Parts: sequence; C-alpha cells; structure tokens
Amino acid sequence: MVWRRNLLKIRVFLVFVLIAVSLLSWMYATPTLGNILYYNLPDYNDYKKFPYKTLKASINPFRFKPTNNHWTPPRSISTGPESRVDFENLLEVSETLAFLVIKDDLILYENYLNGHTWTSTSISFSIAKSFLSVLVGKAIQDGYIQSVDQLVSDFVPELSGKPNAEISIKHLLQMTSGMNYFESRGVHNVFGLHARLYYTPFLKQELLAINFLHPPEQKGFRYKSGESALLGLALSRALQDKTITQYLQESLWNPLGMEFDGLVNLDNNSDGLEKMWCCIGATPRDFAKLGRLYLNKGKWNGKTVIPESWVEQSTRIDESEGSSSEYQYGWWIPPNDSGIFQAEGLFGQYIHVNPKTNSIILRLGKSRGPITREQWVNLFTSISESL
Repeated sequence: MVWRRNLLKIRVFLVFVLIAVSLLSWMYATPTLGNILYYNLPDYNDYKKFPYKTLKASINPFRFKPTNNHWTPPRSISTGPESRVDFENLLEVSETLAFLVIKDDLILYENYLNGHTWTSTSISFSIAKSFLSVLVGKAIQDGYIQSVDQLVSDFVPELSGKPNAEISIKHLLQMTSGMNYFESRGVHNVFGLHARLYYTPFLKQELLAINFLHPPEQKGFRYKSGESALLGLALSRALQDKTITQYLQESLWNPLGMEFDGLVNLDNNSDGLEKMWCCIGATPRDFAKLGRLYLNKGKWNGKTVIPESWVEQSTRIDESEGSSSEYQYGWWIPPNDSGIFQAEGLFGQYIHVNPKTNSIILRLGKSRGPITREQWVNLFTSISESL
C-alpha cells in the first residue's frame, strides 16, 4: 500500500511538472501573453521590466534653487466647489512618491514618500506623450517632418492603400484619426489591445495590424495611446539614421540640463522600437524641467529649444477639425480657460504648469487615491493660483 501511495504522489508530481513545462513553453512561444500573465498590472517601477536605451545626464546640469520662502500646505485644501481634503493625508493614502511646488525656479515645497527620493527614477506613463510632442515639433523645425499636415504614410508606407491612409501627423497628435483602439481602463484589462501594446516585444507588427473605425475627424477626439504609439513609429522613420533616444538626448536631455541619467523603454532588445506613449524613466526634478521649458515658451535660459509657436499650438484651446478643447498635442488643458496646461500619466503622474503665477507642480505616485482626476486638477489649480 505504501508503494502505491508513493507511486500516486510521483504521478501527481510529474503531472504538475508537465503542466508547468507546458505553460512555460507556451509563454515563451507567445511572449506578449507571457509578459501579460507574468507581469500583469503596471506599476511605477515598470521601467525595470523592459529593455531600454539610456539617456545620459547633461554635463551642464540645471538645478532648481532652494529657498527659505517655503510654501506651507494648508491642512485642508480645495478639490472642487464643494469638496476639500486633508493635504498631508491625501499624499499618504494616494501612495504619492513625489510632490514638488516650484515658482520662479525656486523649490517652495518638496516632499518624497514611500521610499522615493529626489534621485529616484520612476516611469512616466503618458507624460511620455508630452515628450513625444516636443520631439515632433523639433523634428518639424529640423526638417525631418514637413508639417503637422504631412501624411503618416509618408513614413509608414505600410498604411498606403488601407482605410485612413490619409491620416496626418496632426490627427495622431490630436487623437482624431479614427483608430480602432480602446484604452480599456488603462492596462487593467489584461486581455485588451492596450495591454498587448504595452507588453508586446513586437510593437511595430501590433501597430500595423490595428484597423480604423471611421475617417479621421469624423467622430472627433477620443483618447487612444495607440495613436501616440503609431506617431512614435512615424517619428522613428522620419529621423532616418538617428534613434528617438539619440534625438531626445540632443534635443532635450542635454539642453535642459537633466541632472541624472534617464531611459526610454523598448519593445525588444534586438531592433527595439521606443515606447513613446508611456515609457520614459526620469527623476522628479528632471521631469519638472519639461514643465519649465513650456512655462518659458520653448526657451531655456534665453535659448530657443522648441519654437514658441509649437508651445502655443500644443497648449491652446482648439475645437476645430474634431479636436478636443481639453487636449492638444500631448498636453491637457483644464476646462477653465485660465491658461493652465499639464502633462498627465497613469496613476496620477502630473506636470502642472500655470503661466500666470510662473509655477510648476509635479506629482508622481502609485495611484490617484480616493479623489478623481478632476479633483487632482482642481487641487493643483488651487495651489498654483495661491502662489
């Protein structure tokens, strides 16, 4: 009887081994699904999951200045007409990593939580779309792209002959191309297209397989990371012998005096394509420098980095050609006509810019916590308007 029980245990063990080997083989053979099952939901350390190219720190770093004239957060702060929150408690319960308030290049408030510091790297999520927008504007200035009206198929000829082959760079910047793409609540739907795009090592193939539901501009704006991903592919082709990372290094990382190394995630290690809708890694103060560039209308310490006209086009309210009044070229415009604009990312990554008070607010976190996106925007506005 004992040997029979042992034989049964051995058989059960072998079955489990066979299942495990089969599962691992299947995951290896289908790496996109394998990555989805292995990594599942995203987090702020996702830059460690994927291959990447390094952005080297500038040899002439720019540093925001400390000041004795600090901003002291009130115990209760407005998040809307009839709602207020305890500010310090909100930072805790929302798993905030970094919160900076900067005015006139002075750091008025700087707080790091949950093990994050001023030297810690985290992923940008969709703040990368704002970086991508800058690079597109720079590529137009440098002659790699003729204008925002140039057809995407000029750079991605695989689109020629397909429906919506007439989509332009502007359609992708404003997310009005008609692409059949749904965010599916971020990548929380692990079987959705958005998750596939995030985890695939075959990004170009996934992008070229996406269809279009209707002609560009017909249905207007709908937020779609797939359009930014396709724009990234077009930019990579437009740059010819340069990679996007090289272009980002020379166009932004060096001129803006980035103090620390950054990175851009790729879909794979061999001929990897930069994931420009989601995946730039940087430290908090370096992220804030993108806000400073736009706050100064494209100039950096008096030198033009990006044309002022591009900054204006990227952050103005424009509802023409199906565009949204709240979103332009990779930047969000709160619906209060106050001149404020911001970059936003999943889990409440924000670069909030208020030109009227010459201020920048940076917030990085693991989640938005108990308040909505709109309430975060109201909170930032309340702070920046009070400075």
